[in-house]
Amino acid sequence: MRLQILPLFLSIILVLLLVGCASSPVITPAPATPTVKADTPTPTPTITSTPTSIPTATPTSTPTPQEIMPKATFSPQMQEVADRAAAILAESLNISVNEVTIIDIQHATWRNGALGCPKPGMMYTQALVEGYLVKAIVAGEEYEVHMDERGRGVVCTSNSSDSSSVNPDLGK
Repeated sequence: MRLQILPLFLSIILVLLLVGCASSPVITPAPATPTVKADTPTPTPTITSTPTSIPTATPTSTPTPQEIMPKATFSPQMQEVADRAAAILAESLNISVNEVTIIDIQHATWRNGALGCPKPGMMYTQALVEGYLVKAIVAGEEYEVHMDERGRGVVCTSNSSDSSSVNPDLGK
């Protein structure tokens, strides 16, 4: 008799497990439809505008690049480099130092004594030269002054530059 009850008992447990594991149905209510009364008027927004006066521009003189660009600030050591580069550029262009705006100074290692601006027919020291690449603006034109650490420098134009700087920061 025991053997006859065991299959019945196992069948009941299996049915209970299957019923317990079955997912319950999800019932979602139907969305309610809004009711609108026919006699209720729909409000309409009222837009009012207040007249305002439009400011008019008064013609002024065109500012110089030195007035547009804020003066860069440098550490005391870099300020000495900036001052020396401004003097070199001003002398080269035969202008006042006050007309020169220094916008950037970068450390540079030049490949030789030409400081990246070789002149035809000149011979230069063939050794790495530590120095600076100084960018400046005069009357809207950008210039480069290539310098060594001793303050010697040359105004380098785009057609005289040979891009011969080895700068670890730039990966050259």
